[in-house]
Amino acid sequence: MMKKRSTTIFVGAAILCTTTSLGLFSQYKYFHANARNGDNNKSLRTNNIIEKNQFNNNDGSNDNDNNNVNTNVNTNVPKLPILLLSGVLGGAVKQVGLKPVEYFRGIPKAMKKKGAIIFDPYTPPTSSIETRADLVSEAVEKALEDTGAKKVHLIAHSMGGLDGRYYISTLKGGSKVASLITIGTPHRGSDFADYSFEKIGEEKSKDIEEFMVDELGITIECFRQLTSKYLKQFNVDNLDDPNVKYYSYGGSKAKARDISVMYQIPYQITLRRSGPNDGIVSVESSKWGSYIRTLNADHLEQIGWETSPLSFFRWIFGDKTFHAKEFYVNELLPLLAEVEKN
Repeated sequence: MMKKRSTTIFVGAAILCTTTSLGLFSQYKYFHANARNGDNNKSLRTNNIIEKNQFNNNDGSNDNDNNNVNTNVNTNVPKLPILLLSGVLGGAVKQVGLKPVEYFRGIPKAMKKKGAIIFDPYTPPTSSIETRADLVSEAVEKALEDTGAKKVHLIAHSMGGLDGRYYISTLKGGSKVASLITIGTPHRGSDFADYSFEKIGEEKSKDIEEFMVDELGITIECFRQLTSKYLKQFNVDNLDDPNVKYYSYGGSKAKARDISVMYQIPYQITLRRSGPNDGIVSVESSKWGSYIRTLNADHLEQIGWETSPLSFFRWIFGDKTFHAKEFYVNELLPLLAEVEKN
């Protein structure tokens, strides 16, 4: 019995490693090919979406190669600086070999090329919302000091949206924020987090947390803060600031084969409990403020990473369903520019 179980675990691990490798390989090949062909293709592709886009993003202006200063020639680009807030594990791996690892893969550069002023601050990978929000506060102050602006825009993925809301409400940062866009943020909790704590139990989960801190020096407070129980109270304590514009996006995939290999189990659990989801966050939980639409993207695709079992074949046959850089440039930048006009 033990031998059979060991064999099963080994085969499962082999499949996981293989599909992950294929996904990462296809990511490299896809972005490498795009980099070579970028100069010959000025028009950005339109994202294949699930719900109809509410904004027209026809940007006929020329690319701006200045990565530091917004020249304000392009009316579809906001004047205020933009902070990109990462989710759980953001910044956990900063470099592989000689190459830096970006949480928002290729996205800051693409937005800067359009003339946007971008800041991509570090947030502790598994720290609490309170700790992460303190660093958001520091990053906002630096952005305002560096640019002379009075306010910033926040674009947040996953848990980063909770950090942004805590900064705006509890830390009273609303006067310095024009808008907050959340993408795949579990505003009402993660079904997988609920499931995990239910299975592990309260006593054992606390033992694990204490062991990680005492023996490894790693805090994992964030995972408990992603449960629906915790976020129910969080939402009561962190009401929206009426002077800040709140927008949100969710993500969904119709089939498990289109979900990252990392999220196969969470996807099925979330699907049973709350319906359509991006592999870790349900569409319903991702809604906050003005909900724009549901992206045809899993949780990692939303930030430029694709590691689904079929990602290698999508690269071969050109069948990608979501293009993160184009989404941030063609949709989010004009949305923020519109916020400034109003």
